Amino acid sequence: MKTNLLRIGLRLSLVVIALLCGVYLAWGQENTKVMHKIYTNTYGNVTIDCPSEVEDGGSFTFKIATSTGAYRLAISQAGKNFRDFSWDDSQNANVAKNITGTILIEVVEHTEIMIGEERYMLEECSAMLPPSQTQPTSSSIVLKSVVTAKGKHYSLNSYSGAYNRYANITSITLPNNKYFINPYAFSIQAGLTEIHAKAIDPKNYHIMEGAFGEKDLSGITLYVPAGSKADYAASTPWNQFNDIFIHFLTRDSYYARFKRFKSGFQRNIHGQGLPSSY
Repeated sequence: MKTNLLRIGLRLSLVVIALLCGVYLAWGQENTKVMHKIYTNTYGNVTIDCPSEVEDGGSFTFKIATSTGAYRLAISQAGKNFRDFSWDDSQNANVAKNITGTILIEVVEHTEIMIGEERYMLEECSAMLPPSQTQPTSSSIVLKSVVTAKGKHYSLNSYSGAYNRYANITSITLPNNKYFINPYAFSIQAGLTEIHAKAIDPKNYHIMEGAFGEKDLSGITLYVPAGSKADYAASTPWNQFNDIFIHFLTRDSYYARFKRFKSGFQRNIHGQGLPSSY
């Protein structure tokens, strides 16, 4: 009888031990969930309300506040551009979904200002040209490399297609400086017939993949500075333009170059002891 009771007690003990081991293992698995860190980077007077980490495959909400109410947002996951987020009215916040890696949220505060017909987003020392909300009155657009607002200069170094959807735009002039042409910048520019490139070296223009979409460039005329036609004709995507012509100097640009030449000439002869008014 005692032997049977001992056997029953031993079996019950083994069952209890097994149950406890199962609970422990389940607790251990619960506490070994894969979590991903969430980091933030801000420029200007910006606050971001978000958690510090998120479970693998999960989602999280984040809110952004700036003193101007305007900002530029970029999110990356494991070093790559991340787009699986959207605004949720019910939570009054952005919601990021399907997280599988480390998240970095970057927010740059900016102000918006109208210069002529163009609306610019101004940041600390740079400017951006966002998509135009109204159709320009002119069919020719000259892209700027610098804009001035309230006595301060802001540099522009890229074009993302602010006028892409307006069919009345037939001519676009690119500035003479290092300039990025971003994806889809000209992809649906239906009326475009001319591009004027001011840079002598075509390498000044960094053409991102997909900048022209599927557009047939053979029907668009490219105008380039004197002495640079061969370089443009030998480089991509400019070699897809059938017609590449040389820019002729306008009266204003000719006068500006003449003034620079005259100024340099006067400095040279003045250094030789001749009067500067020579």
